Amino acid sequence: MRRNNYVICVLMLLLAGYVFMSARKFPVEELTLGPAFFPELVAGLLVFFSLALLIQTMMDRRQSDAVEGPCSVFWVGIVAMAAYLLIMPRLGFLETTPFFLFGTGMYMAYTSGEGKAWWKKLTVSSLITTGALYYLFAKLLNVPLP
Repeated sequence: MRRNNYVICVLMLLLAGYVFMSARKFPVEELTLGPAFFPELVAGLLVFFSLALLIQTMMDRRQSDAVEGPCSVFWVGIVAMAAYLLIMPRLGFLETTPFFLFGTGMYMAYTSGEGKAWWKKLTVSSLITTGALYYLFAKLLNVPLP
């Protein structure tokens, strides 16, 4: 688990650095937050939480150094996210996001031993989350979604 945490920290710090560098190319507007504000805010939070995970991992000696197998929640999540990112531009945000959220949630519920009790809550939360994200980005912020 410790190795997974170290890999995640490095990848997230690299991603945050890329976002910071990309956001610097956005046009600067005076007396406004500008288009770079939100990406830089998210990248800053990513740096903060990555460093917090790194410090926690270094301080907690009880975690094993063994890398979890290919069926761990982390690796299934990575594969699910990659599949979602490949499929979503073709099928659309509204068509794929509820299934992605529901599927990953159900996998995590089953692996944690919660079983079948969560499917109703996951269905509702997947639909509400998708609707809220769509309304926020497509309607309020005028961000085109696939």
